[in-house]
Amino acid sequence: MNPYYEVEWYDKETNTRVFIVIDQLMGGLAAGGIRMSPTVTMEDIRTLAHLMTKKNSVMGIPLGGAKVGIVGDPGGADKEEKLRAFGRMAESLLKTKLLIGEDMGISSQNVKSIYESISFNPIELVVQIRQQQGLQIQMPEGKNIDDLLSETFMDYLAGFGLMEAMEEAAHLINLDLEQAQVGLQGFGTVGSGIAMLLLEKGSTITAVSDAHRCMYRQTGFSLPELQVLKEHGGIIQPELFKNVKIVPSSEIVALPIDIFIPASISHAIHKDNADKITASLIVEAANFPTTSEAEQILLEKRKVILPDFVVNAGSATGFGLLITGQADYQGIFQATAQRIRGTVKTILTESLKGEKTPREVANELASYNLKEMETSERKVETK
Repeated sequence: MNPYYEVEWYDKETNTRVFIVIDQLMGGLAAGGIRMSPTVTMEDIRTLAHLMTKKNSVMGIPLGGAKVGIVGDPGGADKEEKLRAFGRMAESLLKTKLLIGEDMGISSQNVKSIYESISFNPIELVVQIRQQQGLQIQMPEGKNIDDLLSETFMDYLAGFGLMEAMEEAAHLINLDLEQAQVGLQGFGTVGSGIAMLLLEKGSTITAVSDAHRCMYRQTGFSLPELQVLKEHGGIIQPELFKNVKIVPSSEIVALPIDIFIPASISHAIHKDNADKITASLIVEAANFPTTSEAEQILLEKRKVILPDFVVNAGSATGFGLLITGQADYQGIFQATAQRIRGTVKTILTESLKGEKTPREVANELASYNLKEMETSERKVETK
């Protein structure tokens, strides 16, 4: 399916190039993050916008997916200038159908400044469109768009959603998280956040890898040790850790672990290493970490994979439930948990029959939900 809308804009005055893709418009709205990178391309944004649609659809949320790319250095002195240029170019979209959020290189404060540069509160757009549909969207007293878009709120929702998905998957395959040994590939923002959540659940982090090395300790790593690793940017420095086994990063898949979490690069699991994986549960915290050939190998080995667009749907699910009127602010975490757990149970129950990978089932569910939501929307429009 072709995107609903895509455009490339260039502002000569500020040397700002922008890619915008609205993959799907549903209920009059589409939502997605802004990515700033010197190397971002239209193809990247097109792929990520479609992924946003899948995240919403698989969770049964009637909200279109979108993505924005700004070519530039997120640490550059001209960042604010480029953000204002984007705001000027995209003003009509931002005031009528496109909701933006943080992504790589863009903070919630950056998003707030974009909206301020065009003197617009996006909650007004949501409220207006939902009122036209007969729905009432209200933020509780003392809360505003800053609370909804804050990094603290969105990051917590993301981690919360991931843990809900993992707990449901573990329950379905009779894996006790409190006894589980976990291997993390990548210890950046995503990997370190997952590690802290797992430690709270009683799991043991026994293996961590960066781009070059993997360190393993059967008894696991303590919170202070993992905080030291985080302070060093997730780069393993063996002299800082005692009684560890150091192996090449590629060997993490073969270590004796129960849960493997690729949290850094795409295609980390491929046909040449899938057969070596010892973990019974693979949780895709990175985007596209498993190739299709590897998935088939893992299916035959009865390994369970939680697909990336399900695992990483926490913030999208919570945000989507709020702005579509399916949950209020006070009940957002309970509603998010119920939606994610129900979706994971449906996907894995079908996949565990042995004929389809979890991704295949999830894709089918997303397509089915999307068609059902489109049908419902057409019915409303014809009334």
